[in-house]
Amino acid sequence: MTQEANHKPADDGSETAEEWYAKRMTGLGAKFSAVRWAHGIVYKRHVQSVTHGRVLDVGCGIGSNLGSVWPSSVGVDHNEHSIAEARARGFNAFTSEEFHARADEYKAAFDSILCAHVMEHMDRDSGVSVLEEYLPYLKTTGTVALIMPQEAGYKTDPTHVRLVDFDGARDLLEAVGLKVQRSFSWPLPRKYGPSLRSNEFVVTGRRV
Repeated sequence: MTQEANHKPADDGSETAEEWYAKRMTGLGAKFSAVRWAHGIVYKRHVQSVTHGRVLDVGCGIGSNLGSVWPSSVGVDHNEHSIAEARARGFNAFTSEEFHARADEYKAAFDSILCAHVMEHMDRDSGVSVLEEYLPYLKTTGTVALIMPQEAGYKTDPTHVRLVDFDGARDLLEAVGLKVQRSFSWPLPRKYGPSLRSNEFVVTGRRV
């Protein structure tokens, strides 16, 4: 039996800091097909549409989204193995500890915070804590973008612990003093969520 099959997710998302998870993400990215290639191009535009300017990619993993945003953007993740892979790919990425050690440099330095496929890995309180942890690095006029899988995509990762839908994302943003700007299903309407693995909840917010 594989480690994934045996895996029981932790509510605080700590299991995604392990080496096996970084290897899993790297392996998924290595699977090439024409469909995956086309999806990558479309997804790049998707990320660009919900962020602007310099982006802080929280939970950046191996850097999959860092190639879609401004070169001056920064990735941060608690998985040192993922960060090593992101750096090997040429991205500016840090572990959480390394990033916070440069707090003076990065305070209020980002136009957007991106949390893509992060919040479903933890319980509500941990999600709120993550947002509170990184909001000081966002400009006062900045935007926070939350992207979460819908039902079919949620089932594909053994470390997911909570389905975060539109209401759940709104709750997280409002808990840290942000006002929701946009909520939409991507790439297809919400009704396809139970069957389409790539369908996502997308919610953005700004300071009130």
